[in-house]
Amino acid sequence: MIQRRQFYVKCLTSITAVLLGLWVYTSEHIRQQDIQAHQQRLAHSFADRLSASIHNSTLLLYGLGELALQHNGHIPELAVLVSRMRASNPNILNIAILPEGVVRQIEPLAGNEKALGHDMFLDPARIADARLAQESGELTVTGPYQLIQGNQGVIARLPLQQNGQFWGFVSIVYEFPQLIVAMATEDMRDEDVLFQLRNDVAAPAIIGNTDALPESYARVRVPLPNNEWFLRLAFAPAINWILLLKLALMAAALPVTYVIYKSLLLSFTQKQRLKLALKKNNQLTERQARQQKLLAQVSHDLRAPLQYLLNEVRNFARTDNARVTPANTIEQSVRYQLNLIDQLLAYSASDNRELASDPEPGYTYRFLSDICNQARFLAESRDNRFVAEITADLPEVIQADFRQLQQVLLNLLSNAAKFTHQGAVCLRVEPVPACTANRHRLRFCVRDTGPGMPVPEERGRHPNSGYGLGLMIVADLLRLMDSQLDYQSAPEGGAEFCFELELPYPELMPDPYVESHLQDWDAEGLSLLLLDPDGHTRDRLGELLMGYGADVYSCGTLASARQQLGSGSIDLIITELALPDGSAEDLLAELQARPAPLPALLYSARPAQPCAEPASESKFSAELLKPATSDQLLGCIQRLVRAVAKENT
Repeated sequence: MIQRRQFYVKCLTSITAVLLGLWVYTSEHIRQQDIQAHQQRLAHSFADRLSASIHNSTLLLYGLGELALQHNGHIPELAVLVSRMRASNPNILNIAILPEGVVRQIEPLAGNEKALGHDMFLDPARIADARLAQESGELTVTGPYQLIQGNQGVIARLPLQQNGQFWGFVSIVYEFPQLIVAMATEDMRDEDVLFQLRNDVAAPAIIGNTDALPESYARVRVPLPNNEWFLRLAFAPAINWILLLKLALMAAALPVTYVIYKSLLLSFTQKQRLKLALKKNNQLTERQARQQKLLAQVSHDLRAPLQYLLNEVRNFARTDNARVTPANTIEQSVRYQLNLIDQLLAYSASDNRELASDPEPGYTYRFLSDICNQARFLAESRDNRFVAEITADLPEVIQADFRQLQQVLLNLLSNAAKFTHQGAVCLRVEPVPACTANRHRLRFCVRDTGPGMPVPEERGRHPNSGYGLGLMIVADLLRLMDSQLDYQSAPEGGAEFCFELELPYPELMPDPYVESHLQDWDAEGLSLLLLDPDGHTRDRLGELLMGYGADVYSCGTLASARQQLGSGSIDLIITELALPDGSAEDLLAELQARPAPLPALLYSARPAQPCAEPASESKFSAELLKPATSDQLLGCIQRLVRAVAKENT
């Protein structure tokens, strides 16, 4: 596309260059024609003035000829007449009477004495012109000649006849070149005008201001009595600034037009692309709208049965205490699927289809406990044993994108369970030193005793081998969390996938429970002691329990709890494990030593035994990890209260 646009720009620029060249040529041609026309007008003007001046001044010869014949070749008043004629035409040098071609009378005499007695027919330089005038019988102007008295002159001769016989001449001698100079206009006197005057086309110039004329000049015939001269006139060669200016403008215009054409074509191309993009965008928008509608319908159809299953599992857990743990595991799986559906709905409704991380504060051990429950189910479905290696020194609360982290871990655990049969699947979580302050760094590892990762050429030989879509999803999600997946495979079999996450300290504490739905429970008259060092947790749990009518006494330390126990009757203690002045296990030992032991519910962010199996015996009456659902928390409290009431009866 770019090459095509450049080709079009070059073609348009070339066409513009040709048009500009034609304009320069045409305008210059017209200008030269105007110059030639001006030369021609100037030459005609000069020729007409010169011819008219000579014709007008020679008319006097006819009167003088009559006088010469009357006075037999001598005119007494000739001096007066010549004086008057020279006053009106100063270029007249003299007027002479020439009977039989010999000068007998000349005025003014001063300066012309040598001309007296000069015979025209005996002068080799003038005999031809004299014979021409005699034979033609017409007024004849010829010259210039070198005069006997000096200087040059042009002679006008009028032949006279008497009784049918040639009598002689009357003549006027004009000063040369003053005659020509007098006729020249201001334009002719301009130094830029060059001219040559010839008395024959092939003869040398008789007068001019140059030896050589340019190729283009005006040629004009100057008509004289019984003769003619030829004038050649031209303007002196000079730098053609107008042509240079045009060429400079043309040279400057071509790059500008190139840029303009390029910009116009680029703008046109961009507009076309924009129209095409808008059309495609409209089509894409319509297609996305249809996809969003389809995804919304599918998500709704998937969500309805899952929500029904979730409600049934909760009812099942409330009616059968022995099935609480399996029911919780099923509920966790259902909630995981509902979260995925929520993500699908959010994805279908969002214009931004890029994956993004959305960190939020949460309880570490509860999250890992849910993962372990689902992993145990995945492992046992393939006759495998699940091992959880959760260290006791993990932070209780972290800030992470738990949805994405859950997807990563379940994908890795699902792959490990799928490729392992009658073996072991292990999840290990441990802290590692953080790179920066105010951050936690946790290392997650999933290990199995299966065949290990197959090499590419062996892919497909394992009965459960796939195309690695799960690992691709894991890699993409970890990249969003600024991490990457490390893989190790032992020669004897088995694979281990590990990654590390650097997580910031949460600015706010998460809610201590997850709101599920209201229970039909009346806790009127029930006294509960709530022992937790976090004020936000005490307030939130107190609001929940008092909403059902229970009397709640909140304490933040063991000392205040002991004081409350000594001052009133308490039916149940709900406590956190770690307290500022001790541990809940210390209080538990004191409660068990009493004559009527109080039931104690460990509702903690950290389990008493992090790696204990679900069936392990607990020192407390019951244990729940934060955040339990409100349904789970209230159901556990009801079971403990009913158990105490049953023992008392």
